[in-house]
Amino acid sequence: MVPDTRSLLDYLLIVRDRYQVVLGTVGVLLCAALVVSLGTASVYVAEARVVLSVPLENDTRVLETGTHYTDRLVRSCTELATREATLGAAAARAGLAADPAGLVSARSKRDTTIIEVRAEGPTAARAARLADGVAAEMATVCDALAPGALADTADFAVSGVAAEPDFAVWPRRRLTVALAVLVGLLAGTALAIGLDRVAPRVGRSSQRIEQGTGLRALGRIRPGGGRGRNRPELLEARVRGLPLLAHAGRVDLIALGAAARRLPPDAVRPAVPGRQELALTGRAGRRSVRRPVALVVSPEVPVEELVAAERSALRRTDDVLGVVLLG
Repeated sequence: MVPDTRSLLDYLLIVRDRYQVVLGTVGVLLCAALVVSLGTASVYVAEARVVLSVPLENDTRVLETGTHYTDRLVRSCTELATREATLGAAAARAGLAADPAGLVSARSKRDTTIIEVRAEGPTAARAARLADGVAAEMATVCDALAPGALADTADFAVSGVAAEPDFAVWPRRRLTVALAVLVGLLAGTALAIGLDRVAPRVGRSSQRIEQGTGLRALGRIRPGGGRGRNRPELLEARVRGLPLLAHAGRVDLIALGAAARRLPPDAVRPAVPGRQELALTGRAGRRSVRRPVALVVSPEVPVEELVAAERSALRRTDDVLGVVLLG
C-alpha cells in the first residue's frame, strides 16, 4: 500500500466527505448553547455617580490639605458602597425586598472626586433603581463623614439618575451562538479527520483512492441532473462507457456500498464469492480464464472493504482493472 502523504486538499476532501459529522457536531453544540442561554437568567447592569464638590482655595497649603482630605474621603465613601448597612438602606430606598449583597460595586479613579456605582439586577428597571438607591444612600452617609474644615463645605450629591440599560450583559446570546458555531466547526473538523484516521473511507477523490489502496482510478460517475439520469440502467451504461472500460471489452462489475443499490441487480457480481461460484471455480478456487472486473464504489465505503473486495477478486483470478467512483 502506498504511504499516506496528505496535503491540505486531502483534508478538505475528508471534511467534505464527512460533512454530516461536522454538521452534527455544530448542531449539538448549537442546541446546547441555546439551552444554556435560554435557561440562564438575564443580568442587567446600571451605573450611577456620586460627586463630591468642594470650594477652591487660593492658599496653597489649604489647597494641599483639602486635596488630601478629599482623596481620603472619596476612598472611604467608596468602601461604604458594599457595606451591609448601606445596601440594606439602599434596598429600602429602591423598594426592593431581596438582599442586594454581591450585586453592587463601586470605584473611584485616582485624583478625582467621582464615585461610580454599578448595580446588577434581573431587569433593567430593577438594576437602575438599585444603583440610584445605593448612590443616594452613599451621598447621605458620606456627608456626615466629612472631616474638620470640610464638614461645612464638602457636599456629596448624586449626579443625575441611573439610565436603564438597553441590553443584558449576560447571557450574551449572539456571542454564545457564534462561539458555539465556531467551536462546533473546529471540533467537527477534528472529529472527521480523526474518524478518517481510524476508519478511512474511499471519499470523492481519485487521488485518495490511488494513494489509499494502490488501485487505479478508472473514472467518476456523478448521479444527478434529473430523475432520468439516476435510472439504474443508465448509470450502468455510463459506467461501462468510461474510456478505460469501453476498450477492455466485457467487464464484470463488483459494486460496494450505495453503488450496489444504484446499479441493476443483474449487472453486478457479489464482492465475496458465493457457494455456487466457488463450485464453478473448482476445488482450488481457480478459473482457467481470467475475467476483467471493475470495482464500483460509493464515497462512504471504507477503504478496508474496498481492499478486501480486491483481494477476493484476485483469489478468483479476476483481473482487477481499477475503481470507478459512483457519487
